[in-house]
Amino acid sequence: MSGIVGDNQGRSSGLVKAVSGGGGLLQVKSTTKNDVWTSTDNGPIAITGLAVAITPTLSTSKILVRATIVTCGSNNTYHNLHLYRDIGGGGYSILSGAIGDSTGGTYGGTAYTRATTQCHTKDGTTHTWHPEQVGFEHLDAPSTTSAVTYAVYRDNYASGTPSHSINEEENSNDSVSDGRYISTITAMEFAVGIL
Repeated sequence: MSGIVGDNQGRSSGLVKAVSGGGGLLQVKSTTKNDVWTSTDNGPIAITGLAVAITPTLSTSKILVRATIVTCGSNNTYHNLHLYRDIGGGGYSILSGAIGDSTGGTYGGTAYTRATTQCHTKDGTTHTWHPEQVGFEHLDAPSTTSAVTYAVYRDNYASGTPSHSINEEENSNDSVSDGRYISTITAMEFAVGIL
């Protein structure tokens, strides 16, 4: 990275000074979700607490959005994760540049997770409804200096109303063998000279 970090006040606010040549990392905002979210809504539905807001310094800036999500669903179900965007409080809409092309009967999403009956570990043992970590990133050009909020939504395209959890195992009994995890979403503003 060719930019320089600003003073203590700049660091605490998330701002990083740009390099004098006009391109560089301008600011970073991040959200860590460490609680559990579960839903049986087929969606699309926002995953509560998995959103990040950033106000671009320049209307020409690009925003790199990166997310890492621990996800788990009930047996043999299919879940899509989508990146949504809100500009200036105008309402959320799916970010069309951050979904896969859908043709015929296929379905476009930002990321995908499927829960199956068993998950095989490296040593050959099996575990039921084992959580997985899903990650994605997308470079956006919102063309604004208004506040931009990026949020992760989830939907299900299996029949019925299967359960889907974030940050825990689907069949967790809150026992010593069950885990709790974190999911994150980060937005980074770059001046156009660097990208």
